[in-house]
Amino acid sequence: MQKLLVMFGVLAICLALSCLTAQAQTELDVSAGTSFAAVSGVNSVSYHNTNFDGWSISFVGGSNNAPSASPSGLDIVSLSVTCLVTTCDELSIGLSGQGFTQAVTNFFVSYRTVQTGAGIASVQVGYEGATNSLFDTTTLVGVNGPFYGPGTISDIQFGGVASPSLYSLTLEDYFIGDKGDSFTLNDSSLGATPEPTTMLLMGSGLLALGAALRRRKGTALAA
Repeated sequence: MQKLLVMFGVLAICLALSCLTAQAQTELDVSAGTSFAAVSGVNSVSYHNTNFDGWSISFVGGSNNAPSASPSGLDIVSLSVTCLVTTCDELSIGLSGQGFTQAVTNFFVSYRTVQTGAGIASVQVGYEGATNSLFDTTTLVGVNGPFYGPGTISDIQFGGVASPSLYSLTLEDYFIGDKGDSFTLNDSSLGATPEPTTMLLMGSGLLALGAALRRRKGTALAA
């Protein structure tokens, strides 16, 4: 009986450790000048600061969708920052996530933001890390930018490859600006590029749905 209890105890510990290692780990790093902040979580993280080395960070939030990299593996889901001083130090916002296992033949890194102010500029870089370590920048996926001046920015780049073993993904966003300049990030994501077969099936499905709706509309008018 005692041996059984010991065996069950060991099994319970092993299962608990398996659960812990299976959980995706995520970290958000924010830096500007001499200021630095790091927030860790399992699948999501968030941060805000009304005066971070001259930057007002209304909100920045990130999510890690591991183990899947589809439709996206890593997302900066919300970001709004404004420069409060004459000239702000470069603001760096990095999001990294572990625990991805989906085999990927090609990644995408997408970027969409609204920039206001004459002295404003931004750039985004995406990485895949075969070591499954946070902020592993071994393999470059793509670079969005740099983008200068005010306007609505939209860009997507492709690259990188991952085998079906544990790997990490990392997004690094950089901003510079003068007093009053601001950024509102609408999309910052890194994930698996849909395969041509998947895109074809999606297209076929949409065409079939459209045909069905037209037939339904024609039947209703005839009645």
